[in-house]
Amino acid sequence: MRIALCDDDRIFLELFEKYVKRCFDRFFTNVSIYKYTNGITLLDRHRNDPFDLIFLGIDMPQISGFEVAERFKITNPNSRFVFVTSHSELVFQSFDFQPFNFIQKGNRERMLAKIDKVAFQLMRELKQSKKIILEDKNYGRTAVYLKDIKYIESSGHYVKYYIDKKEFPIKLRGSISGLEEQYVTADFVHIHRRYIVNLKHIFNVDAGNGVVILKQGEQLPLSRTLKDIVNEQYSQYLRSML
Repeated sequence: MRIALCDDDRIFLELFEKYVKRCFDRFFTNVSIYKYTNGITLLDRHRNDPFDLIFLGIDMPQISGFEVAERFKITNPNSRFVFVTSHSELVFQSFDFQPFNFIQKGNRERMLAKIDKVAFQLMRELKQSKKIILEDKNYGRTAVYLKDIKYIESSGHYVKYYIDKKEFPIKLRGSISGLEEQYVTADFVHIHRRYIVNLKHIFNVDAGNGVVILKQGEQLPLSRTLKDIVNEQYSQYLRSML
């Protein structure tokens, strides 16, 4: 895990490095942190050897954090950055740059809690960014990101992978029970004996009507015996994303 910190306040930068190291060591191994006091140097380093995550000050001389973020969008559109500032009124303006998160300088415990949440969110996102190879006798081998799998359905001696923005499912031999352990650790939830669903793609859990509604509009059956577990897991997932 390579992390960059960029802020023109050197004293804050030294302290913030300790906070980030403490939180990220809980979730990742081999965490390396690099500090920069101006955005131009950061851009040069990131261009040659991209960072996994960047904590970026906003109000800096030479080039502001917003300008740095704008350049990231052009040269490295998949860059993950977190704005760090003492100006809470900038939070809404920062949304234009689609940051991974926003941290307000100030209270130590509040900052630690927010950095801890950022580390947790990144861990979950990286799990879903893994690629797997699926082989369908009709379509051949396909590389798929876990985040693009909407749900998996059991169908006789086969399982069908329903992929976001893909018209037809990928079908291969297997069983739901054989896949559950592999996928529940990557934010999938078992909602029915025939279905495992990606929490990322759930729009709502309608326990009263016994269905799980996906963001793409599909409705899947929700087992009566699993509804409380599914409800709780979905609620925990939503809380972790705030």
